[in-house]
Amino acid sequence: MEKYLNKLVEQFKSATGTKNVDVNSQEFVKEFSEWVKSRKLMGKDYTSFIEYMEVHPTVISEESVEIGKGKHDSIALDTGIHMITPYSEGIKRTSAGIITADFSVYEGTPVMVRHAKGGNQFKAVDTQFVRRFLTQNPYEQSCIRNWEQLHNVGENITVGIFGSIYDKDIESKIRQLEMLKDKMNDGYKEDYATVDDSYYYAVSSARKVLVKTKTHTKTR
Repeated sequence: MEKYLNKLVEQFKSATGTKNVDVNSQEFVKEFSEWVKSRKLMGKDYTSFIEYMEVHPTVISEESVEIGKGKHDSIALDTGIHMITPYSEGIKRTSAGIITADFSVYEGTPVMVRHAKGGNQFKAVDTQFVRRFLTQNPYEQSCIRNWEQLHNVGENITVGIFGSIYDKDIESKIRQLEMLKDKMNDGYKEDYATVDDSYYYAVSSARKVLVKTKTHTKTR
């Protein structure tokens, strides 16, 4: 949990422009808690935002899996989306599964990495049952390293960002998505919206829907 909270604190500092924090200060704890709460509310709006993106397959689905988020910044908790994350502590799932593991992409293959005493254990994600990989507000660029490979080999991804329009790190977060998008081939869509004082931006694979046609044979 400590490692996860440190990730959130760094995002808080980046968004607010705070250089140093005293994590033992009551003032900081209050300010940080309010910031986390506000981001959770924005996360609900972001979920609606990507749910109605005109992409196929749909983003919010039991065949989607959210990568690398925890109890305070996951959008999967109130949906049927599954989770792969090393930050599973404190999360209770009833409607969808959660796998405690790191995630990486190697030569276009999505891989789960579990850490054990005998060494790391690697297992490829069964893409037969996963139709979309998604994450939002990556902690750093490495969190979405090689995700364009997933898209380019025919898998579907959705990567998004959101926050307050007054955040100090909007430009750097947009650059994260731009760097990803520049490496993706065709077949994606991007949407941007602002609602009151919040912004939402996502890049999503948008595959064409294949429609089977029936062939009619005339008989004489």
